[in-house]
Amino acid sequence: MLWQWNEYVALIDAEHVALSAPPQTRQRKDADLQPPVRCRHEGNPAAALATLLQGVQPSLLAKRQRLQVLLGYPWASSVVLPWQPGLAGNDASWSGYAQGLLREQGFESPLRVRVERAGFGQARLAFAADAALLDGIAAQIVEAGWYLSGCRDLMSATLLRYRRQLMAADYTLTIVEPGAVTTLVRSEREWRDVATLVLADGQSASEALGATELLTQQAQQTPPANRYWSGTVDAAAVSMQADAIWLGSPLLQKEAA
Repeated sequence: MLWQWNEYVALIDAEHVALSAPPQTRQRKDADLQPPVRCRHEGNPAAALATLLQGVQPSLLAKRQRLQVLLGYPWASSVVLPWQPGLAGNDASWSGYAQGLLREQGFESPLRVRVERAGFGQARLAFAADAALLDGIAAQIVEAGWYLSGCRDLMSATLLRYRRQLMAADYTLTIVEPGAVTTLVRSEREWRDVATLVLADGQSASEALGATELLTQQAQQTPPANRYWSGTVDAAAVSMQADAIWLGSPLLQKEAA
């Protein structure tokens, strides 16, 4: 019996594109934590992704290949949008608001923005991705005969995958990836702030963890009781706070327990 789909996951970060094989082709249970195929993209991730896809042997067990794409720094970003009464219920205005805040942070390229819905009077969380990159990825996937099943930034992918663990009223969530560390703050069941620190040459992720917490402290009415973290790096190589809980990698294709 043929599988309807043969789904891969591609991760695009600051330097590399990594392609992870579908679960039914893996030899080890933890293989999804270490994408088996990767290459430097030299600033052109869509072309590098196309090269990796060309090297995939079509599966005899599936009718069609499909791909899920995860975007890391600097191709995607998150921003907390403080409540604005004049924008209530107007999705287009909230999206424009997010783009304006991101431009103030130095994002000059055209962006595609998705704003999370929230209750009246509450701040909203927005996720943005480089529009040109998204168009390039979509074109390369179609040309290769694949199907794009979804595209998310690492932050929203982590929030979605580990939503059952992230149900506390107060917490911080830190995403560690090559080149950047991002910390998101939730307090009293509302988004408060998110900050990304770009790693300097030779700086380790462990050294940047304290700095991202300092950047978001002014948004914390009370220190969150729970600390969680995830990322696309080797968890054993990062020194987190003793009380920080490792959720797992956003690259996992199976649901978290």
